[in-house]
Amino acid sequence: MKKSLNIIVNGFDGFHGQEVIKRACEPFSIGTCISIQGVKENLPTVPCEKLIWEYPPNMWKTDWNALLPLDEDIIEKMAPHEMVFLEMMERDENKGRAFTYRDRRKRYLKLLRYWNHVIETHKIDVLLSCTLPHRLRTYVIYAICRVKNIPTILLFHAGPLPDAFICLEHWEDFSPDLERVYKELRAKYSDEEALKIPLSQKAEKYFQEQLVKDKDPPPPYYMFANEDPLGHARAKSLEEVKRNPVLLFQKITSSIQNRLKPERYIEKLRFWYRKRRAKKMFAFYEKNIVEPDLTAKYVYVPLHHQPECSTCPMAGAYSEQMLVVSMLHALLPPDVLMYVKEHPHQEKYFPDGRCRDDDFFAELLTIPRVRFISRKFSTYQLASHAIAVATGTGMVAFESLFRGIPTIMFGHWSQQYAPGIFRVKTVEDCTLAIDAIFNKGMKPRLPEVRLFFKALDAVSLDGYLDERFRTVHKDEQESCIQTFSGAIRKKLLQHFGDSASHP
Repeated sequence: MKKSLNIIVNGFDGFHGQEVIKRACEPFSIGTCISIQGVKENLPTVPCEKLIWEYPPNMWKTDWNALLPLDEDIIEKMAPHEMVFLEMMERDENKGRAFTYRDRRKRYLKLLRYWNHVIETHKIDVLLSCTLPHRLRTYVIYAICRVKNIPTILLFHAGPLPDAFICLEHWEDFSPDLERVYKELRAKYSDEEALKIPLSQKAEKYFQEQLVKDKDPPPPYYMFANEDPLGHARAKSLEEVKRNPVLLFQKITSSIQNRLKPERYIEKLRFWYRKRRAKKMFAFYEKNIVEPDLTAKYVYVPLHHQPECSTCPMAGAYSEQMLVVSMLHALLPPDVLMYVKEHPHQEKYFPDGRCRDDDFFAELLTIPRVRFISRKFSTYQLASHAIAVATGTGMVAFESLFRGIPTIMFGHWSQQYAPGIFRVKTVEDCTLAIDAIFNKGMKPRLPEVRLFFKALDAVSLDGYLDERFRTVHKDEQESCIQTFSGAIRKKLLQHFGDSASHP
């Protein structure tokens, strides 16, 4: 008798996501399916013996005395992930809230105990997620699965294109297939052949846009999609109400109740105070900007928008960007400057200064060779004239490939396998990268860049998961569903082939 699989499904909203999971699981008998969803209508339609809706707020109503206790082994094994979680809680420091270390650790241990209980009692076999784990709940689930050797199957953007994804298992080892395919292509094609190798239509379009010399290429897709985050949230709520009109009454009732709580006004006062303080911080930055000398010897360091997945967890320990600048200062030649540019959306999306301390910019300026550059100055111009770029997992690494500019990368993403990208985890790594760039003149070459995008094409999945990033017509939805479900099903069969039904 074949064993039934017990699964946790994170996300995969609406018909699109429901069909992806349903078809991915078709070869298997599903026992328990635990779905993490904000609304009941998005629950998976996969046939299973038991469907459990993990509506996030309900967790806090559980009978904690009925849960399994935590033993020392799981707590110690989770210690590296606990550090990430404590930082990740900055995401929740909105509305003027601020969490002490005690607050953060208490939340962590609660989530750890709850999800350890769920995973153990339901004998979970696999986690399926529509994105990398960068929210508190899903990160804890992912981390527990990792330390218990439970497979995790994730979908995430393959690179700079909005409708290209990779199906992976661990973000720390993003896509070994990409590295393998790229190496095979480099061994097979000469430079002349590489420049003629065909790319997909969307990859070719991006490739040619980046090569234009007399103007900046279009901004990355997410810069457009995030122009109006509040409007997007309102539109999403409206869609939910259209599907279930009862939600309108619930939302109105909830809004009235919240407005009557004294805590709401305390939060507003705290937010006002933090916003005022942050305004001074950003004003300090603007006061100290300089006009960049593009003929100078410099490394371009564009700061990440935070909190965001691109730094926590994808940049690892270097989500604290001060560490990046400090390491570069210690190891770069003494005549090389660092042009630091604040992210143009940081103040817009986080006017309370989240992820930036009062003295963040002041501390950066204590580093003698740091120069602040206006947030309005072209990032493409700064990258094009730099000796090198330094980033966590920023899109600037992809963009610099076309400009023949090497990148010192402090993180994990698909660009880590690209030519001219030097991934840093240690001081030695950074020392070797600087030696390769400054003494050996190593940099990405266009034939290699084209082969890398060919490899990225080969391992990428065409489709979308977020309506904001959909570039295909809805008529092409079926092809997208088949592609994503097939990739997840392939991973499941690799791990649980013996449990699959056979004709």
